[in-house]
Amino acid sequence: MHCLICRSLELAFESQRSHYLEASAQACNKITPRLAAYWNVEMERARSDMDEHRAVCVFYASSTLTPAFPHHQFAPKTAQVIDAVVSAA
Repeated sequence: MHCLICRSLELAFESQRSHYLEASAQACNKITPRLAAYWNVEMERARSDMDEHRAVCVFYASSTLTPAFPHHQFAPKTAQVIDAVVSAA
């Protein structure tokens, strides 16, 4: 991926996610559920920002597209292509 904004948003999401996982792992404290809920909201906000940017990012769209291959019916036969090249030379 070549987009710096995408990378920045991914790092922000990973940071919020790690905060959330750390807070949710500490279940022995009374404040922890509220803290975990706060970090969950922040994590989802970061994910939403990342998804909104990816919807319009040209670099992200081009990196996620699969290359198009012709249907086997329309693809040239390897032997026919080789024969055509040899006969043309």
